Amino acid sequence: MAPWICAFFLAFLPAWASAGTFQLSAGADHTELELGDTLQFTLNLTVHGSLTFQPTVSTPTFDGFDAQGPTQSYSSSWINGDSTIVYTWTWELEAKKPGRFVLGPYTASGKDALNGDMASATRPLVITVRRPKGINYPMPAQAASNTEPGPDAGSLRGIKPDRGIPWALMAEVFAGLLGLLVVLALVAQHNPPQVLEEPLPSDPAQAAIARLDRAVRDYIGGSDGRVYAVKVGEALRLYLRQRLDMRQGLTLGEAIRTLRQRAPQVQPQRVKALLQRLELLLYGGSEFRAEDRELLDLDARGLIRGLEAARALNSGQQSLSKTLNRMAELWKEGQAKSAWMGMRSATTEHLRKSLGLGPGPLPKLALARVLKPLDAPDLVRSLDTLLLEQVPRGAAAEAIHERLLRLVQALDAADPGLLNGGAAGKDDDDSSPDDEGEA
Repeated sequence: MAPWICAFFLAFLPAWASAGTFQLSAGADHTELELGDTLQFTLNLTVHGSLTFQPTVSTPTFDGFDAQGPTQSYSSSWINGDSTIVYTWTWELEAKKPGRFVLGPYTASGKDALNGDMASATRPLVITVRRPKGINYPMPAQAASNTEPGPDAGSLRGIKPDRGIPWALMAEVFAGLLGLLVVLALVAQHNPPQVLEEPLPSDPAQAAIARLDRAVRDYIGGSDGRVYAVKVGEALRLYLRQRLDMRQGLTLGEAIRTLRQRAPQVQPQRVKALLQRLELLLYGGSEFRAEDRELLDLDARGLIRGLEAARALNSGQQSLSKTLNRMAELWKEGQAKSAWMGMRSATTEHLRKSLGLGPGPLPKLALARVLKPLDAPDLVRSLDTLLLEQVPRGAAAEAIHERLLRLVQALDAADPGLLNGGAAGKDDDDSSPDDEGEA
């Protein structure tokens, strides 16, 4: 029986007696660099076969460098029944001082049931950091004490251990600064500084008109034309910022673009022409003429009057706003369908009266033609929403209220000739039936 037992044992010996091995190696994408440059340093742990205990790698240190990382990756292969796994760690090292630095050796240790304890170490890697040419960097005292004259006066002949951070000195400095701040805070508390803030005017339109008047007087008194244009632009910017409740520090162009979005019915072509005229005078190098002063003053005052008129709701618009507000409250209580139908009915009824339309569906094409000169896609989308029978999705009740009211203001102020030329009431294919219920 003994020969058969031995044969059986030897047949299965490779399946369990094949010892696992591993190697640790290190490398860098380059070994010479200048102060402040970076290199990529990698550690590769290659494991062949199966180990009882996976190897562990000692944490590497990088004297003379700031390290970012590591990032880790691995790859595996299986060839002729043998498995190989390669683990890779990558650091990005930034050179912080000149000299010659030795990275490593770094070690990895593991254990196998057949071979016992095993270890592997990398070869030391020498990195040379040079000062950039043409820049006189002061040599650190530590580097100077280890430097000998030669072809490369910046190379280190030895590396001393880092002495660490002087925590005691830093603590004393921090305590002194903290004490000084406490004293200053106590003094400031007894003698608070007088902060002068320019109060916002209670009537932005009146304040803007006053600024325009002062700009005209200064121009007549001999002020430069471009200075006048700057004052007009500043008066409009401050007025629009306060009236439209926008952030501080915005430009006049941003303010006018916001105005065209929120109140497109305020003579959009005239507003656009005003902005273009200011930009040409201030940045385009155009010569300032007497007629430019008159046009700027006329358009600026027209913009202010137009926005003030657009903000004021007439009696019909006020009544509609109250109805939309009641429907919005009903919407928030969970009755979205009923609230939306009430909003549609109240809005379409108002438009029929203000535009002189008869019963039946709203003329979508004619109304879109009225909105086209305003160059306001939001109003066209609001018109599409109004013609929907189903509840609009993804919109809050307050937002629907605001959009419908803005649409009504724009259409109420539109040119009636555009609507009459559009054959109102004949665009049945492009409109939706309207609910006739009371709001």
